[in-house]
Amino acid sequence: MFSGDAQVDNIIDQQPSPGTKVAAGSAVNVAVARAARLSDFRIGIYYVEDDLASKTLADRLRTLIRKAGSEAVPSPRPRGFFTGRRLPTRHEIRYSSPAERQLADELQKLSQQAGDIPPLAPRLVRNSSEGFISVFLMPEGEREPREQQQLQKRN
Repeated sequence: MFSGDAQVDNIIDQQPSPGTKVAAGSAVNVAVARAARLSDFRIGIYYVEDDLASKTLADRLRTLIRKAGSEAVPSPRPRGFFTGRRLPTRHEIRYSSPAERQLADELQKLSQQAGDIPPLAPRLVRNSSEGFISVFLMPEGEREPREQQQLQKRN
């Protein structure tokens, strides 16, 4: 069983509870923490709703994630959604906990092995939803937004 708070291979639940006296030979059920899997998390793929190339990439990612035994939800948003903290600097896999980082790395490797998906970069974020990994896609053909902002400031 996956538990974000427990070390892998530690007992995280036991029935009857610890300290309970049982007859010799009685069954004791234990649940042991295991490493996180993609299927333990919800995955949202955010992209600009009017960008066909990003929609196509989101669909390819969803198919790849499904083949890996998990589910992803494409989440088209208007361009105005991608501002401030939601502004991706590249195609990003956003995570907040160590277990989510492990899955972000796994998703990154999975996408690299697919061969037809541009690089996805794990990015630590605050204030995310526990058990939820977000993939933020930049519209195809755009420069990195921060690079654009720096160029504008220089001119």
